[in-house]
Amino acid sequence: MASFQHLCMHCMQPIDPSNPRCPHCGYDNTQPQHAPYLPKGAVLAGRYLVGKVISLTADSTVYAGQDLQTMQTVQIREYLPEKLISRAEGESEVRVRMNCELVYQSGMGAFSTLWQTLQKNATHAALPQVYAVLFLNATVYAVTAALECISLAEYMRQPEHVLSWHDCCIAFKPIFRALAALHAQGILHLAISSSCVYVGADGRLHLGGFTIPQTKTDLAAFHTAPVPHFAPMELQNGTSLPDPVSDVYAIMAVFFLCLTGTVPPDASDRLLSDDLAIPVDVARTLPPDAIETLYAALQLYPQRRLPTMDALLERLYPQEFISAPVEPDADVEPKTEAQDDYELAPEDEELLFDLDGEPGQKKEASAGLLGLEAFLAILVIGTMLFCTLYSTFLYQRMEIPLLDSILAPLTFLPLNSDDDTTVPSTRPTAETDENEPTKEMVTVPNCLVLTYSDLTTNLTFPRNFDFRIEFESSETVRKNAVISQNLTPNTTVPKGTTLIVTVSSGKPLVELRDVVGYNYIDAYEMLTKDGFQVEKIMLKNDGTHEVGEVYTMSLVAGLSFEKGTTVSLSVWDATGLTQKNSN
Repeated sequence: MASFQHLCMHCMQPIDPSNPRCPHCGYDNTQPQHAPYLPKGAVLAGRYLVGKVISLTADSTVYAGQDLQTMQTVQIREYLPEKLISRAEGESEVRVRMNCELVYQSGMGAFSTLWQTLQKNATHAALPQVYAVLFLNATVYAVTAALECISLAEYMRQPEHVLSWHDCCIAFKPIFRALAALHAQGILHLAISSSCVYVGADGRLHLGGFTIPQTKTDLAAFHTAPVPHFAPMELQNGTSLPDPVSDVYAIMAVFFLCLTGTVPPDASDRLLSDDLAIPVDVARTLPPDAIETLYAALQLYPQRRLPTMDALLERLYPQEFISAPVEPDADVEPKTEAQDDYELAPEDEELLFDLDGEPGQKKEASAGLLGLEAFLAILVIGTMLFCTLYSTFLYQRMEIPLLDSILAPLTFLPLNSDDDTTVPSTRPTAETDENEPTKEMVTVPNCLVLTYSDLTTNLTFPRNFDFRIEFESSETVRKNAVISQNLTPNTTVPKGTTLIVTVSSGKPLVELRDVVGYNYIDAYEMLTKDGFQVEKIMLKNDGTHEVGEVYTMSLVAGLSFEKGTTVSLSVWDATGLTQKNSN
């Protein structure tokens, strides 16, 4: 690090080597950076300077950095799942823990695929701009642009930052299109929330928080807890296969926050009472199809939700899907990046966000809409008053009956006839209810022979029932198989009756305790009591170790495993032999 003492390892700004505290960000550059993180001042590929750790995720560590060729500040993301690896103090190469090699290698492959795909999608300004993907030190690095930004969660703490429907559609369109492109290439986010959508200094929204799929599916080695209010039900249950429909829910939950200033109710709470309410003052400003689109994207059950980002784009921007297609050979003027991402009308070209505190959207258009609304309201009120005046005064006293056929449907008081009797109502009376047809009946299916996949792909269930899926762990029923249902199979019930099917989420997970250093008998009792199967491997003792002491474990302590999982304990023995035992 000696040659880089003139740079702050946090903000990468010049500092006085004699004063290690940075005058720009206040960071004390004398603070050490211990393993398993890279030491400050390390250089990757002879080009990228590694600085201070600035954030941690389930699959990686993010460092401040600088490109020593361009002298541009960057961020360096290292694939570093801490539960699977170790790194000695001062070293660069990663060491994989025993029996974690397959999981580690699988995750590393997914990490490189993710960031190489993001690198190929550099035309989408809403995505991280990836400069390089490096394979070094038995791991992978992604070098990205350092974005000056704040999270949308922090930005929305100010009530005045709430956006109109029109402005939300403009602001989120680049993210919608970027997600659609990634989904088409097999990349899902599955962790979108207001904390990983950022408001950049450029006044636009950017999407971050990308991690490998294993962080959402492999709870033993990786784990990302679903973010309340933004994670859909299927991700909170942790039993469904990754699908674009989950990203549709999450990004529209963030959209809902920008539109209303409040987060939507959490999916787990909606299981009890599915109440997705839009504030009245917001609902009054929405265009006709807006509420329907919000509800379609935020449906609790994935089979009822808009299935893809393309379907959401078609709902939000229908004019783009009804225009005539351009012939392949036609000469088309290339769009600029701003046009491709936003396609703003001239009056919308100002930035929608301002990090200094005030939203930058123009107000003239809104004022025009309010003027039009006021005119229409005055017109409706005037019509109502005229109709009422006519029905109660002009018709009786001035005998002007010629307008009856025109005004009768518009009046809010009954028109009087010559004999001063009211016109009979055409609304059916209570007696007519007896003649209504009886409610349609449907047969309850036998869901006990089905799997979770069968339930989510059968479209007749949500059509005939108020259909719900609940999950619970089971030691006897295999994962994704049906445990029970609340309605008796093959019976007949009215259409729309609630049908609840309980699905197994697999065996209960138990955290593995660290028993290294314990006597084997004590360790065996502890682990078997927790539900583990224990296998003993006896090691040759040269006389320097205590007989019966546990030396190593085959699984990583602190992780959670299904009940019944076998863990091997290496134990010092007095026989001088190395052999296996089951107890």
